[in-house]
Amino acid sequence: MKKHSVVQGDCISSIAEENGFFWETVWNHPDNKQLKEMRQDPNILLPGDIVTVPDKRLKEISEPTNNVHKFKLKNSPAKLKIRILKNAEPRTGELFVLLIDGEEKKRGTVSSDGEVEIPIIPKSKEGKLIIGEGETAEEFILNLGYLDPIGTISGVKARLNSIGFDCGKINNKLDEETVEAITDFQNYIKHPNPNGEIDDLTREVLQKLHDENS
Repeated sequence: MKKHSVVQGDCISSIAEENGFFWETVWNHPDNKQLKEMRQDPNILLPGDIVTVPDKRLKEISEPTNNVHKFKLKNSPAKLKIRILKNAEPRTGELFVLLIDGEEKKRGTVSSDGEVEIPIIPKSKEGKLIIGEGETAEEFILNLGYLDPIGTISGVKARLNSIGFDCGKINNKLDEETVEAITDFQNYIKHPNPNGEIDDLTREVLQKLHDENS
């Protein structure tokens, strides 16, 4: 077995893919029990987390000699599911283009629920979502595997951006733009004290809305 130290952009799916495993094999390994209980979601890891990667096991198959045999390698494509929202409401009817690692994967019109779902390879690193056309088009960079836990400022900012409350670049700075986005979100959820501070109620509702819309 080996220990993998998580870096930004890693998730269980990408780590498993790089080491030749299904993600469930790594996530459910007994040595990852504590990490699993702490993070709860295989797609949400924090840089510095340690993931145990098991050793590969050989599988022997008996087949007749002097014949040609075909073997099919199973894979485990990941799914990218997003909802195109603004202030937590679907941007219904707007044109969009979705690219993954520079390759166009889907284009169309935002549906009434805002949902877009496509299969991607687990090691995909970056997506780009373009909404609209011409000079009014908006571009959003999707850093795949970069969602930090809700307990971090970067995790809060990523979730706010995801549901349409723009707080700019995702980092661990609680800047003015972020405070304004938090306040707007708190007003949206009718928070009893919309002061731009990240309290337990704000995290709880933000986590719930994000999970429901992703």
